[in-house]
Amino acid sequence: MSLKNELMVIFTSKTQGALDPQNIGNPSGPLFTYLVGAWYMGKNLCESVISEKYMTLFGLPIKNEEDLFGPFNSQEELKKFMYIVAEELESQSIRFLTIDDFNKALAMSSSVGELQIKVREMSDKMENLEAPSEKDSLIKRIFSKNK
Repeated sequence: MSLKNELMVIFTSKTQGALDPQNIGNPSGPLFTYLVGAWYMGKNLCESVISEKYMTLFGLPIKNEEDLFGPFNSQEELKKFMYIVAEELESQSIRFLTIDDFNKALAMSSSVGELQIKVREMSDKMENLEAPSEKDSLIKRIFSKNK
């Protein structure tokens, strides 16, 4: 039960300025969503694909503060952004998981296989309706051989 063909996204939410050591514990602004990591085909995409797409769409470089990438105005904005990335990668689906839920899944697992099962159970899955299906790939291969 591999997550290999799915885009895996782990995220968290913080108030603006919460990462600043002077503001720890003090509410200092609106709640933003940050990307902890995004993996596809075993590769972390935060410093490559995600950074490039963020710059393209928002016109700003993505911030990396304490290994949190963003910010995004909401979880909904992060999901829309990641859907665009999934379309570009032709990922079959996207799995979203908070860092807290990932840590719970990790604590309950004694092997990688168990962790993958827990992540599947605990994550929100979004299908990429634009991704080519296995049937589409087979048809494309047949027609490309007949040319």
